[in-house]
This record gives sequence, structure tokens and C-alpha cells, in this order.
Amino acid sequence: MRIRTLLVTTALLLAPALAMGQDFTPGRANSGRLDLGVRFTTDTGDAARYERYRDLTDGAFLEVARLERLQGNWRFNLAADHLGRKDQRLSASATRQGKVRGWFMWDQIPMLLSRTTQTFFQGDILNNNGVLTIDDAIQLQAQASTSNIPLLFVPPNTQTFDTRTRRHVAEAGVQFMPSADLTISGLFRNTERRGVIPYGGSFGHSSLVETLAPTNHTLRDVDAGAEFARGRYLLRAGYTGSFFQNHVTTLTFDSPFRAVDTSSASSRGRTSLPPSSSFMGVNGLASVRLPGKSRATLHLSTGSLNDAGDPLMPLSANSITTGQNPLPRQSVDGSAAMLSTNASFTSRPNRYFDFAVRFRSYEYDNQTPEFETFQRVAYDNSVRNEPDGLVTEPFSVNRRSFDADARYLPMAGTSLGIGYTHLTERRNHRIFEETTDNVYRVTFDTVGNRWLTVRTRYEHAQKRGEGFDEHLLTSVSEQPGMRHLDVASRDRDRVTLVGVLMPVTNLAVNVSVAAGNDDYLESVFGLRDNNHRVYGVGFDVTPRENVAFGASYSRENYMALARSRQANPGVQFNDETRNWAVDTDDLVHSFILNADFTNLFEKLDVRLAWDLNRSTSTYSYITGPVADRTLPEETPTLPSSLPTPTQLPDVISDLDRGTADFVYNLNRRFGIGVSYWYERFDVQDFALDAESTGNVARSNAVLIGYLYRPYTAQTGWVRLIVRW
Repeated sequence: MRIRTLLVTTALLLAPALAMGQDFTPGRANSGRLDLGVRFTTDTGDAARYERYRDLTDGAFLEVARLERLQGNWRFNLAADHLGRKDQRLSASATRQGKVRGWFMWDQIPMLLSRTTQTFFQGDILNNNGVLTIDDAIQLQAQASTSNIPLLFVPPNTQTFDTRTRRHVAEAGVQFMPSADLTISGLFRNTERRGVIPYGGSFGHSSLVETLAPTNHTLRDVDAGAEFARGRYLLRAGYTGSFFQNHVTTLTFDSPFRAVDTSSASSRGRTSLPPSSSFMGVNGLASVRLPGKSRATLHLSTGSLNDAGDPLMPLSANSITTGQNPLPRQSVDGSAAMLSTNASFTSRPNRYFDFAVRFRSYEYDNQTPEFETFQRVAYDNSVRNEPDGLVTEPFSVNRRSFDADARYLPMAGTSLGIGYTHLTERRNHRIFEETTDNVYRVTFDTVGNRWLTVRTRYEHAQKRGEGFDEHLLTSVSEQPGMRHLDVASRDRDRVTLVGVLMPVTNLAVNVSVAAGNDDYLESVFGLRDNNHRVYGVGFDVTPRENVAFGASYSRENYMALARSRQANPGVQFNDETRNWAVDTDDLVHSFILNADFTNLFEKLDVRLAWDLNRSTSTYSYITGPVADRTLPEETPTLPSSLPTPTQLPDVISDLDRGTADFVYNLNRRFGIGVSYWYERFDVQDFALDAESTGNVARSNAVLIGYLYRPYTAQTGWVRLIVRW
């Protein structure tokens, strides 16, 4: 069916080309391009990663179709990519310059996670309605002895399925210009997503089951606006609406460990999925050009976010749990108000100096009423009374920033700049009432020079927290020295440099450097420091007008230290000898090679590329009261009361890609192409690769087997290219 559709579509698109004979004049009233042929893909291993967001299956394909028509004052465009495939994209537009433009777009985006996942769950996995069931006989045998689970995890008790989703996007828009000063626009976008994604489930800390969350969403976006520009003034006003509907808001799943509910355990689990919601907002902008090559701009937007009233889940999925009081209310009744302000002033009073100042604010006011209950059900067993009550904490944030930048321009294309940013954030229900970030920066740029281009930037930032509330940590049994990294006091230094040297006309050498260090000053526990070092070098050379070569190498190194304490409440809680830390070191090497040859023998175009990436991650565990690699080695320490840790093996991954493309142009209208893709992925991961993980079904855990798996994949194309 797909091949028949492609043949009919291709014939219709080829008709204009065949009717126009052998003459080809780009830009004439009718022009276009087709790229079509046959494709073959072979792979070993689980090559889902190779096709993660694309469809590379065998058969006929129409890779590219372009059609343009000029008729009077109108321009019509039709475009299609990957027509007939799961990742196809179609668009059409009609434009009358200076008057009106309309367009339509259809886009399909597949996401393939795995072709080798397995599960006990029955039925149509990809189209489940939020209820996953396991055959009663399997549950009964597992309940008799959980050691039976690995023996039961075989066909026909299980099914192998594709873990995937697909997203379909339809968009239509129009721009209307009733006068040279006024533009009115509107856009509507509908996005539907269907499929399943891996999801977590649990029946206690020691009984894990990996579930599959149904993905059945619809998102509708509406934008409308008007813009008026005349002389010194620019005015804009708009409306934004976003309406999210989740057709399945809860997931209920059978337990692989038991078949019958008891007062201490449930045969089913239940978890919530994202609720339906809507957002509506209005915005406006005013901008005026002032003397001295200056401009002032103010943008305001306000909106409201509301949930759609989806019902709340009951406290328990256990059919015999009794004693539950009615919930205080049946839906979240969630709502929030948002207000955003953005004001800026830019000026260049003379040729040697320019500056810019900006003020931005964002307020998210969570107006959801608190939800208080005096009962809870842990692990779907008995009801537990909470005399002091449990209360939700609607999170809100208020963020304000001020930026100022000034530059001195001693000559054309060269500038020396300084800048400053002051950022404050106030968040409720956090350990700090407010955080302040002060950022100082220096820049130097020179561009447009015949033989050298350089861009550099250095930043120093200081973040500090105010209003520390230790009770928020101790009330949930966290260490008083714990600091959450997004609000913790921190010093940051960061430098970047990008340079291009062109010693001769046909040679360009590029160099890039990025280095940074984050020091979390007060974090006794949590992230202590975070560093990165990135270096890159490459060249591009064109020895002849139709020949180009390029090569580059980059080295990326990311290091971090996090500290914790293994301790139960009581005496252990304050025992420094139970401290431990993990020191991580991630190193990535990347090589890229490419070569382009055009008009060889006046007929042949060749493009070659090779990309190699190797990543190594090392986790080093440190024990003892200090547990900190940043201190001098002679720092005195007490012995650790924890066992000596067994160091984990390095995590290593390799990803190699190669492409070759040959196009032989028979004449100005027709060409023949041959393309080849190669990709190889190899991985060693102590936690997530198939070899280390072993059997995904065990007496205390049942996984679906979504793991990191090596693969090798190759794709070849034979193509006909038609231009008219």
C-alpha cells in the first residue's frame, strides 16, 4: 500500500518535469526537485537507538519533493520529506509579498526506544488504557514462591514488544498585512502523542516492577497577534492559549509477586500520570527609537494556568483496605497566575562606545488551595492516621534579574566589554527564602579581520542564600549540612574562547576552549564541586575550488564530587566516621573527518564523513569523615567505620558514524545517487547494559529490559534525482 501511494505521488510530481522537455531554468514559473529511490537497512543487536527519531526501514522512498510555482503576484510552495514513512513531513504555503501569507504543516515524529523489551503484562501494550494485567496463574505461582519468577519469565507467559511513541503535529497559520504598517497573524497547532514509555512501579523498597505508562496526549496551541510599526514606534499585542488533554491520567498495574490482596500487601499498584490542564495569556510590547542610536523596549505578559478537574486517585488500590475517610476534595483544583516583564534600553551614542541594560522579572503565583489530610496508606496496606495532618506545599517562585553591558570599540570589528548581572529568586517551601546571584563578566571580540577571528568571555559568579531554615531539613530526617544544589551558596568561574586563524586564503584553523569551576561553599553534604574542561581544534582546507577537507578533535572532561553519610536516626546520625563521597570523572573524545568533491569530471559530486566518539565515566568512592578529594593529602582524618567500598568498573561507550554520498549528474535535469550510512554503538555499563544486568526478572524485581545494548547498523540508498 505504501509503495502504491509513493508511485502515484511520484507520477503526479514528475508530470511538470516531463511536460517541460529538456529545458531547465532555475527560478522560472514552475520549478522543483525530487529525490527518490530504494533503500535497504541491515542491523545486528538492538538498533532502536539508530532509528530513535526516524524511519529507516527497507523499500521505496521519496526522500525529498519540492515544487514551486509563481503565478502573478503569488508564490506557491509545496514540500515533502520522507513521504510515506513514519517520519514524514509535509508543508504548503501561499504568499503574496507584502499582503498575505498562509501555510500548513504536517509533521510525524516517531520515537523508538527498544525492539527487545519484554513483559508479563497482557494485551495491546501500545494502546493500553491505563490498566495493565498479568495472568492470574502467573501471579499465583509467583505468590507461592517469588523464586519462580525467573522461571516464569519466558514465552508464552511474556510478550516481546516495541517500546515506542509517535507524535503527529498539524499546524496552520496566516499573516495578513492590510497596510505597510500593520501585520495581523494567527496560528493553530494540534499535537497528538500515542504509545508507551518505561515507567517506575514499586510494591515496597524490595519489590520493584517496571511498568509501561500509556502516552495518550493531545495538545492544542493557539497564538494570535497584531503588530504595528511606523516611524520610531513598534507596538505588538498577542494572545496565547495552550490546552493539554491527557486521555489516561492514572496507571493501574498488576503485581507480578502476588495474586490476592491482604491487609499487608496489594496485588495491584496505582500511580498518577500528568493531569489535563490549560494555559491562557495575553502579552504586549512597545518599542521606541530614541536619539543617539538608542532604543527602549518594554514587554509584558500575563497568564493563568488551571487544571481540568481530573479526579484524584483513591488512597489505595488494595480492595480490602478499610477505614479510609473521604478525600477532602475530589480534584486538585490547581491554578497559578504568571506575570512576566522584560524591559531593555540599548544605545550607541558614538562609534567607540555602546551599552545595554535589561530588567526581567517572572512571577509564578501558585494559587492551588492546600490539600490537608489526616490519613495515608503506605504501600497499599493498612490506613495510618496522621494526628498532625499532612499538607501539600504549593510551590511558587519570584525571579528578578538586572543586566548591564558596555563595550569599547577601538576599531571596526573589535570590542572590549564588561558586564554585570544581578539575579534574585524567592521560592517558598525551600531551605532558603531567597537566593542572590551576582555575575561579573569581561569579553573581548575581534571579527571581520582577514586572518583572525576571536571571541572570548570570562565570568565570575557568586550565589548566596538568605533565610536558611534548618527545620525543613531535619523534619524530613535530612542532615543539617545538606544543601540542595539549585539554591546552595556557590562560587563559579568560567572562561570560553573561540578562535579562527586563516594564515592563507584556503586554510582555516579553529580552536575552542571552555573551562569552569563550581565550588559549593557551605554544602557539607550534597554536591561539593563541579568542574569542566573542554578543548577543541580543527581545520578546513580547500586546495582547489571544488575540493574541501576538514578535520576536528575535541576533548571534554566533566568532574564532580558529592558527599553523603550512611546513617540511621539516633547515634549514627551525627557520626562523621560514616561519611562517604563519590568522585565522578567523565571524559569524552570526539573526532570528525569530512571531504567534499564537487563537479569532478564535470559530472560527479562526492561527500564523505566519519565521526568517532568515545566516552569513559569513572566513579571513585571515598570513605571517612573528610571524604573530600579537594583537601590536601596531609589533612588529618579519623578512620572510617564503613566497610571499604568495592570500586565500580568504568562505564565506557563508543559511537562511530560514517557516511558516503555520490551523485552523478547525467545532465542539468537528472542525476543518479548512491548513499551509504554506517553506525556502530558499543557500551559497558555496570548498571544498564544487558551483560551486567543479567536476567531482568528476579525474585525481587521484574524489569522490561530497556537497557543499553550494542548494535551495528548500515543503510544504503540508490536514488534518482530530478530537477526542473
